[in-house]
Parts: sequence; structure tokens; C-alpha cells
Amino acid sequence: MSAQAMHRREHVRMTTTTSHAGTTRRALLQAGAAGVGALALANVSQAQSRFPVPTQNRGLGPYGFLNRIMYAPTPEDMARYTEIGHEAFLNEQLDPNAILDTECEQKLRQFQSLQLSPYKCLRELPDGVNPDWECVQSQIFRAVYSKRQLHEMMVEFWLDHFSTYIYNSNREVLPTHLRTIRRYALSNFHTLLTNVVKSVNLMWYLDNLNNTIGYNNENFPREFLELHSMGVDGGYTERDVKTLTKVFTGWGMDGYYDWPWDQTTNTKWGQFKFYPDLHDTTGGYFLGDTADDRIPSGGQEQGELVLQRVALHPGTARHICRKLIRKFVSYEGQANLLDGAVYTFLNSNGDIRSVLRYILRDFRFAKHAKPKLKRPYHYVISGLRATRASVTDADALIWELFYKMKQTPFHWAPPNGYPDAMNAWVDNLRPRWYFAFQLPMNWLWDAQMDIFALSKQRTRDAVMAVIDHRIFFNNMPPLRRQQLAATMSTNPSTTQIREAYGLALASPEFQMH
Repeated sequence: MSAQAMHRREHVRMTTTTSHAGTTRRALLQAGAAGVGALALANVSQAQSRFPVPTQNRGLGPYGFLNRIMYAPTPEDMARYTEIGHEAFLNEQLDPNAILDTECEQKLRQFQSLQLSPYKCLRELPDGVNPDWECVQSQIFRAVYSKRQLHEMMVEFWLDHFSTYIYNSNREVLPTHLRTIRRYALSNFHTLLTNVVKSVNLMWYLDNLNNTIGYNNENFPREFLELHSMGVDGGYTERDVKTLTKVFTGWGMDGYYDWPWDQTTNTKWGQFKFYPDLHDTTGGYFLGDTADDRIPSGGQEQGELVLQRVALHPGTARHICRKLIRKFVSYEGQANLLDGAVYTFLNSNGDIRSVLRYILRDFRFAKHAKPKLKRPYHYVISGLRATRASVTDADALIWELFYKMKQTPFHWAPPNGYPDAMNAWVDNLRPRWYFAFQLPMNWLWDAQMDIFALSKQRTRDAVMAVIDHRIFFNNMPPLRRQQLAATMSTNPSTTQIREAYGLALASPEFQMH
């Protein structure tokens, strides 16, 4: 877009905003500053306790549950939940391949690299098609349109857990990394861990391709233990890191030493390959001092043994379950919930579905769930889904929203993944408000909301009923109802309706989940 066009657009926006400066602006100050704005004024260390939330625990009702396992439930989701009940609905979401997802699959046809091997990404994609960027875009479309919402939430969870930075990875290998996580997101942890390691991108990002005999690089083995398996308090020692560094020497990528890549005829380029000549065979003690704890001398089988041993280690079980509880239940899970989840993990061979069934069981979830602040990515996706907005170009959302909110898929540089903590996001509210009011005004690039499809009747009461149903699932607090009603006349104008939707999207109740 030209600079002149952008200037005209901003002039129209400013003019329109200024022309409605009466009741709506006063209500905005009341609802925004006293509501969502309280986050900015609160002490960050006390943000969770001081953030305005509904008086009842939203985790106790169906909306709270659906709003936790989905980016945003639709009325159809609520109807299905009511029809078949909590356990059956959860089981449906835990079996994503059985859910027909035609609309989402049609949206994904525009991306050419998602199912291609690294070699085909390198050799067959047209100029201008970047496989790494298609990974970013496709994730956004899937989050918005997929009916397999719990699966999408789990994919996001594992992308953080096995985080790689787009500008320090290999663009042709990234689709394989994403495809592996998507395939095994609900399998058992050993299968997921093994396949993610062998999808190469993680080892590329953490320098294991440069970990060879005589030139040890501890980066990948150290992060493997601290982040991907046992956790920083999992009980491993520096000796274990050094043993693991030797074990993973020679674990690399086919064709890594071939140059130039664009002239290679090796169709396995970019896939996992073990290089015996680059491997330190000596082994060593790992997670103990007995003979059974020693990794015997050998080749690739040493790494396979480590993967198996680590995947079912109690430290790994506790680390993974703690993160899952934090994702789906509350920031600080109670000890008995964590203990039960760990027991389930260890006694189901690390089965991810079994752990999710345990922590999301209706009475258990109702007891332990506490309100959480939506991370920026979750917040934007939930707003698009709740309003049935049409997205035609993910790039526009990335540059206009996710970059400003500082949560774009594959764009977190450290290896620990985007934080799941309220104080990590509480000090960047302006982009949230921007999104909340731009979307109903249809001022976002390539994301359009049809308010008249949602609100066919134009009276204030009718509009309020639709907002309550779509944004709050009929749980709008009385104070919020009063504030939104104050922005509209009995027969509101189009602008008043749009601004009421904006206030609803910016409200504390919608910011939380």
C-alpha cells in the first residue's frame, strides 16, 4: 500500500474516532481504564490478584472448560457439549482425526510446503515461496478455522516446549518439525520426543550438528534435559550433561556437509542421519552410579537408550505434567492434582491423552481451574473466532498485531518457548485495545467482521443479547452490561454497535479465560 493510501486510512480513522466523542468515549474510559486498564496500573507482581475477573470461578461452568481447551468456543461447540456431556466432548477433541475439518483444510491449500520433504522444499518450491513463513501462516489459519481446537492448543503447547527460532533454524526443515509435532501431539511422550529430535530442526537450532567427537558442543544436550525432558529440577547433574553430549555426537542431518545445497541430488537431504565417524562411542554414567546406569559403548543405540530412559523418568513426568496443568488448569496447580497427573503419566507409558483426560475431568477441572490471562496469540485468535471474522491473509495479522503483541509463532529467540505467565504479558495492553476496536470497525487488514450477520436486529437490547451470547456466552457481569448499554441509544447507530463490540472484546472478562 502506498504512503498516501495509508495516510488517508489513518485520517479517516482519526476523523471517525473524534466524531463520536460523547457517551461512548466516557464509557470507554470507564470500562477500559477501570477494567482492562487496571492491568497497566497494577503492580505486575500482584497482577493476577488485582486483575478484574468475574465474581464466580469461570472454571466451574461449561463455558470455562470450553474456553480453556479451545481458542474460543462457538455456539455450535456449546450445543454439542450440552448434547453429549463433558467426558464425551473431551474424548471427541482428543481424537482429532475423527473430526471433519473441511473448511480449515480448504484454507490450507494455499500453502505448498506443509507436506513436502526438506529436499522437495529446497528443489521444487517456486521462487518467493518460503516454507518457514508458510509454517507461521498456516498455524494462524488452523487456530482460527479448525474444529480440532484441543489439538491446535496442544500443537501450540509443544511448539513452545520444543521451541525453535525461525531466524536461527533451517527454512526447508521447519515444515518437517511442525508436521512431526502435529502428528504426535497427542501420542505418548517417548514417541513425540524421539521423532522431534530426529526431525533435525531442533538439533540444528541448538547446534548439535556441530557436536562431533573431539569437538563437543553441550548446547543441545543441556537444553534437552533442562527444557525438553526432565526440567531444571529433574535431578540430573553436570556429569549427565557431559555423558549425553558424547551420546549425541554424530546425530545430524543428511547432506549437512554437502555444498552447494541447491545442486545436490541427495533426496534424503534434510532428514536425520547418524554419522558413525563423528560419534564418540565411549558412553558413560547417566542418572546414576550403578552398572545399570551406565550407557555402554556403542553407536546410535546409545541415544535411543537415553531417549527411552529420559522419556519415562519421574522428573520428566513431573516437568511435563506441571506444564500441562499450567496450560489448561491454573498458573499454580495444587500438589494433589500434579501428583495424580504424574502417576497417570508414568502408568500409561507417558500417554499424553491419558494425562489430559485426568487433569480435565469435569469435577477435577471445576475444583482446580483458576482464571488465566490469555496470551496475545490466544487473545487475537479468540476474538476472531468469537466474532466469526473472516481472515484472508495471515501476513496482515502478523505485521499489524502479533509482532506488536510480541507473540508470533516461531519468533521466540530463546529456546524456552513463549512464557505462560501473567506478568510476562501484562505490560503490553495497547496492542490488545488496538485489536479490540479495530476488528469491529473493519480497520484491520484482511480480517473482516460482519456485525450485521451477528446482530440482525438493530435495537440496543438485541445487540446486547448477541454480544452476551457471542463474547460472554451468556455470562456477562451486570457491571459490564451497564457499561456497554451506556454506549448505545435505544436504536443505536452502526458506529455505536461496532464500539460496543470493541468494548466487549477489550473487557477483562474476554481478556481472561
